[in-house]
Amino acid sequence: MILMGVLILMIAAAVQSYPNCSSVGANDLCKCSSCGQCESEINDPQLYWEGYSGLVWTKLYCYCEEVTLTSNISKSDTCIEWRRNEVALNCGGNVLRGSNKGYGISLHNIDNHGIDDCEITGFEIGMYMQDSDGNVVEGFDIHDNEVGIRMENSNGNTIEDSNISNNSLYGIYVEESSNNVIGNNSISNNADGIFVFSAEGTIIQDNEIGLNSGVGVEVSGIGDTGNMTSIGTLIEGNEIISNGYDGVYISTGSIRSAVIGNTIEENGKHGVYLINTFYNAIDTNSISSMGDYGIYLGYSHGNGIGNNDVDGNGKAGLYLYSSHGNVLSNNLITENSLEGIYLYQSDNNSVNGNSLSGNNNETGGGLGLDYMAGIRLDKSGGNVIESNTITDENMNGICLKQSDANTIDANTIQRSHKQGIFLYRSGSNNIDNIAGQTLVSENFENGILLAESGENSLQGNVVSGNGQSGIKLDKSDNNAILKENSIEDNGENGIHLDNSNGNHMEYSSSVGNEKNGVYLRGSSNNQIACMSSIGGNEGNGVLIELGHGNVISANDIDDNGVNGIYLTSSQGNQLEQNSVCNNGEYDIRQSTPGSSGDENQCGSVNKWNDDGEEGCTSSCGAAPAPKVMQEKSDALPLATGSGNAPIGLATSPPSTGGIPPLELVGILAGVLSIYLVIKIKNRL
Repeated sequence: MILMGVLILMIAAAVQSYPNCSSVGANDLCKCSSCGQCESEINDPQLYWEGYSGLVWTKLYCYCEEVTLTSNISKSDTCIEWRRNEVALNCGGNVLRGSNKGYGISLHNIDNHGIDDCEITGFEIGMYMQDSDGNVVEGFDIHDNEVGIRMENSNGNTIEDSNISNNSLYGIYVEESSNNVIGNNSISNNADGIFVFSAEGTIIQDNEIGLNSGVGVEVSGIGDTGNMTSIGTLIEGNEIISNGYDGVYISTGSIRSAVIGNTIEENGKHGVYLINTFYNAIDTNSISSMGDYGIYLGYSHGNGIGNNDVDGNGKAGLYLYSSHGNVLSNNLITENSLEGIYLYQSDNNSVNGNSLSGNNNETGGGLGLDYMAGIRLDKSGGNVIESNTITDENMNGICLKQSDANTIDANTIQRSHKQGIFLYRSGSNNIDNIAGQTLVSENFENGILLAESGENSLQGNVVSGNGQSGIKLDKSDNNAILKENSIEDNGENGIHLDNSNGNHMEYSSSVGNEKNGVYLRGSSNNQIACMSSIGGNEGNGVLIELGHGNVISANDIDDNGVNGIYLTSSQGNQLEQNSVCNNGEYDIRQSTPGSSGDENQCGSVNKWNDDGEEGCTSSCGAAPAPKVMQEKSDALPLATGSGNAPIGLATSPPSTGGIPPLELVGILAGVLSIYLVIKIKNRL
């Protein structure tokens, strides 16, 4: 019987549930002044009474609901290993000090607890959470460890209102964890501020992240264990300033992150750096004074970059390297040392609604300065540059270098110090008015310059008040200056072709220019047809010098200061059905015989006769012969190597890295919705 009684007492003790110490008036038991005592009071039942109960010696225990640290404590390895739920710790501002080993506080399988007001220094990891969910870490000062806080396989935790500084590796490291919140902290002077690795739904919000020697915030999804993914990281409302490398770095294996409403300033390399990552949103940030690029995308596709203020960075404001199918919209991009927006080997991106000014401040040599621009494309195709305002650029407004099948539409380009639009060795591009007229005005050199570029189409542009020619083609063949271009009041020629052949100039006007309306030098087999007006130019309406086989037909060429049409050192040109009247010296003048024409209307001539006529077929006072106007579709030359497609329309657009061009319209809305999805998910 005695043995049975002992067994019963042992079983009862094993299953006993202890009360909270506060309920039995034993709160004094929940104060600690050493690492071992704190660990015991957190994990173990505390003896609050012992004595005889009847004939039985009895010990009564309770569990602490909250343990209070009453003094600074230290240990050469892990100080507190936390193993029990339903208990909180308040350090009261006291210090846990280590010897560069172990953990200050270690939580394993611990859920839903609060840990407040601790200073932790000198450990391998200040606080380590493994398989622990729903805990709140608040008011900490964690400094001079290797890692400040590390979370692994831990979900729904909050780190807030803490100072995390001077840790030799990471301030905060989050690995394979979900829906954690890092908010209102000061994270400074660490190697890297925050590192998110293969985690989902992390929120990094309203922190001050600065003076870290490496990266402010890094999000990654690949490591020694193979490919893993970080999904849906939200980086919002932070001040990310004066970090040694990048402000925000999002790399391989990370998708659908949102960088929203941050102030990112004076970081050593880039403001936001994306490498091999997809479907991210970078929106409404202020990004300024970086050592290199404001925003950099490398091998990154389907991202939305919108409504950012990108100013005063050491290289380009936005740079895309081999990145396809991105949307860059409504950004304010100013005073960057190199380009405002630079696309290199990047296809099928949309660049729309941006405002660019005062970029290209770099004055050093060896950087290809002639090609620098507010918006620059290099070896890039299938991009749409639409509805941007580009003003006061220190080099070109828009430059395409070795870039084909792009569209430039409805932009305003003014007061660039070189060309408004510059195409170099670029073909099958459209500079047109699908969405609206492009205004190219008051640029210091040419409005539009094509150099060694062919099979491009210019339509519906207003090109006015530029310092040199409105449109200039230099060694550029088979281009089309088509319907509804208005070319006026430029400092030299309206249209200038130099050593350029096989081009079409049609259905446009060139008026009021300070030299010639149209000037061809060393250029042959071009067509000037159906121009609504070539008039009021201070020089000649049309001047052809050293040009052969050109056709001038069905144009109105009136009221120019010198000659209407002047052919000098040129043969084999054909003039048909032109109305050439009221020009200053001669309506038609030819210095070298050898060109011919028919059914022209003119007044005074010099060495010119229409076929079988003396002078023109009809005089300026008489009714002209009916003009046979070519239909615009008939006048379009075909681009070689593009099947039967008109100039500028490629039958096979460049690869987009798996993103069809027709999906561009929806990308920005999709990636920006990431922001709302992340916030809602983490509030549920």
